[in-house]
Amino acid sequence: MKNLMKMISGALVFVPSLAMAAGNGAANGNSSRAGGIGACEASVAQLQAQVAALTQALAASEAARATCDGALADCQRALDENSCTPTTYPRSCRAILEAGNSHGTGTYAIDPSGAGFPVQVVCEMEIDGGGWTRLVPAVANALGGGEKKYLYVYGSSYYESSSTTLSWSWDYYQELLGLYLYFDGSNTGVLDCTGGEGGDFGVGCSSGGGGTEKVLTIYGRDPSNGTGTVCQDLPDAFHVGACADPVAFYVYEY
Repeated sequence: MKNLMKMISGALVFVPSLAMAAGNGAANGNSSRAGGIGACEASVAQLQAQVAALTQALAASEAARATCDGALADCQRALDENSCTPTTYPRSCRAILEAGNSHGTGTYAIDPSGAGFPVQVVCEMEIDGGGWTRLVPAVANALGGGEKKYLYVYGSSYYESSSTTLSWSWDYYQELLGLYLYFDGSNTGVLDCTGGEGGDFGVGCSSGGGGTEKVLTIYGRDPSNGTGTVCQDLPDAFHVGACADPVAFYVYEY
């Protein structure tokens, strides 16, 4: 009996408690549901913002890629048209003349050694058919042992040597005996040099002391400009009495 009363008493206590619990559960459920919806909406808004940011970044990336592709195309076109083809320079003024690229006496780019190191030189394209290369150091140093002749120009007058295998040096003199053609501005002639007097540099000749026939490279020299002093007492094609300066030196290689 006591046990039955305890059971009934417990049931009476349990029922109100259950009702209160049910009420509280309903209230809490409504609150949780509202909170969950708000959190979900906040998450959706955040995701939408992230998607918008990613879309914007993707658009910028596509634009950058298009710009890069255009730049690469320009570079490739430039390479195809120019950069991949090295420039080849003629080795002498004669080569320029024979290729039909002469525009008269003046400055041209040549590569005397053929090693890819071009220099600017003066080419004489009128005297005796043209094709004469100014004897600056790069030209003189590249001279081989083949046949060549030299030209000595002062104003409108000049001397021209016979053919020789002697190679010009700015450091020492070499004697070339024999005939030299000359032009004094009006007339041409020939002198016959027999030797007897030494010079200082280059290639030339003298038949002796003062008052003799000569084309003697002596005294002042200016290798960087391919010029120097030439004494030519007779026939004095330069009309200076003896020594003229600066005389321009040229070479013609066969």
